[in-house]
Amino acid sequence: MIILQKRTKYALVSLLAVTAIVLGVSFTAPRSGAALTASRLAKKQPPPMQQVTDTLPPVTSKVPHLKVQSATIKKQGQPDATVEIEIRNDSDIAVTGVTLTSGEISFGRDGGIMSDIPGTVIEPHGILVIKFALSNLEKDVPIFVAAAIYADNHEEGQDIVLEVMHKQRDMEKAKRDKQKKAAKQ
Repeated sequence: MIILQKRTKYALVSLLAVTAIVLGVSFTAPRSGAALTASRLAKKQPPPMQQVTDTLPPVTSKVPHLKVQSATIKKQGQPDATVEIEIRNDSDIAVTGVTLTSGEISFGRDGGIMSDIPGTVIEPHGILVIKFALSNLEKDVPIFVAAAIYADNHEEGQDIVLEVMHKQRDMEKAKRDKQKKAAKQ
C-alpha cells in the first residue's frame, strides 16, 4: 500500500510537471505530499528551500544521445535571473519531446502535445536551449536531462518521466478529439 501511495504521489507530481511544460512554466511540487491533511501539513513543514544564487548544481544527462553542452546563469544576482541549458542531440533522429528534472520540478519541450503528429524540438545533431527562472532551483540539487522521445517513436531515459510524457500527450489528444467531434455536430 505504501508503494502505491508513493507511486501515486510521483505520478501526480510528474503529471503536474508535464502540464507545466506544456504551459511553458515551471513549478515546485508540494514537498509533503498531496495526501496530507492541513493539520499534518502544519506540523510537518519542510525546512525553507535554499535557492541557487551563484553556482549551478551539476547538470547531466540520463539520455544517452542527448548531451548537456552548456549550463549558465544569465542576469546573475538579479531577481529575474535565469538558467540557460544547451542540449545537443548526438543522434541522427529528431527529438520530439525532452524533459529535464531537478528534485521535484520538471521542465522541457514536447512537440507532441499540441498535434497528433509530433513536431521536432531538437533536429538531428542540433541544439535546444531550455530557459527557466533560477529561483526554481534548489541549491545542490542536480539537474538531469531525464527523458526523450524521438521522431521514430523510440525513447530513452527514466521510465516514470516517459510514462508521464505519454499520459500528457494522450490527455491532450483526447481533448483535441473531443473538440473535433463537437465541431462536427
